[in-house]
Amino acid sequence: MTRVMPDVEAMVSTALRAHASIIALVDDRVYGELPKDIADRVGPLVRLARIGGGPTGQPLHLDAALMQFDVWGGSKKQAREVA
Repeated sequence: MTRVMPDVEAMVSTALRAHASIIALVDDRVYGELPKDIADRVGPLVRLARIGGGPTGQPLHLDAALMQFDVWGGSKKQAREVA
């Protein structure tokens, strides 16, 4: 039987978009991949990506995802605050 792991990028970005302190800083601009249209890349914004990890434990239903968060746009001060 093949198990499909949940989309951790989608879960984390949805949770961040619902968090009041994130909304105050970047509105809903939290992405799994940057918008294709450069006009939609209004900053500051957050891009998150799964860069590693995988199933752990027995049975293999737990996920130990390793995530990377990148912040773009605005001033350096804004980017640091968001990060």
